Amino acid sequence: NRSTNCGCERKVKKSGVTKTTLYRALVKLKRHNSSIDITDLEQLRGHQSNSCAISGEILNNSSTISRIDSTKGYVSDNILWVNSSVSPIANAYGIIGAQNALNSIPKVYNVFEQMGFKKGD
Repeated sequence: NRSTNCGCERKVKKSGVTKTTLYRALVKLKRHNSSIDITDLEQLRGHQSNSCAISGEILNNSSTISRIDSTKGYVSDNILWVNSSVSPIANAYGIIGAQNALNSIPKVYNVFEQMGFKKGD
């Protein structure tokens, strides 16, 4: 029983990387019948300055792609790179919702401080 290969790994090998973040992203896209290719993914990373769309931190080896609007497909104007640590937030609230949630954390912390709570309480 021989399994069939979608060809993603071959495309990634041509770009000089194998079984990396790009490869995993290509496999994910292939599962969702997306026409996005490795060049599109590399250009998107560059456009994002190699930074997570939610946290702004440098993308790491476990980065993934996430949809801006989960009701739309994996198309070039609906995906962004995010670090896997914030990916669940993006899945639950969308990219914009996740950005808003993370931006509100310092405000919530300040409210708790004003109420007399200290870090570690």
